[in-house]
Amino acid sequence: MDSATLYSWRQHLLHELGVLDDEFNQRRKAKNYLVPRDQVPWETPADNQTVTLIAPELGFDIHTLQLSVRVVPPGYTDDTFHRHGEAVHYYLSGQGDQIVGEESIAVETGDLVFIPAGTAHGIKNSADGPMRVLVAEQLPGTYLQRPVIKSDSD
Repeated sequence: MDSATLYSWRQHLLHELGVLDDEFNQRRKAKNYLVPRDQVPWETPADNQTVTLIAPELGFDIHTLQLSVRVVPPGYTDDTFHRHGEAVHYYLSGQGDQIVGEESIAVETGDLVFIPAGTAHGIKNSADGPMRVLVAEQLPGTYLQRPVIKSDSD
């Protein structure tokens, strides 16, 4: 791809990103604060479906994270390891393994797993029933935040 084409494609994508940002900002104005319990999909079919619960596109004035429920069917192994910002997985039901980087961690109902930003991860459901996971993760494009520690000499 020549440089003019690459530049043109970049400009097009930046424009589209701006349009999406405008739409998110419009939706944030709804100022949602609640997902009523009858709208939380605790019993969604076990088809590896991820249902977003709290995110800017749903009218929440949120900028750094999103919350979703993931249903992982029996015997499923996530072979498309992915990376994003920090995440926390809370296992609502089922058992299996959470892969974090090179480590495979046995998980079951009630466990919490922290996934550091930029770390490849995936899930393996080794149980006979669906695994349900509450997922809180940084939105794509969110800057990695680190605490500032001041010393007495500052």
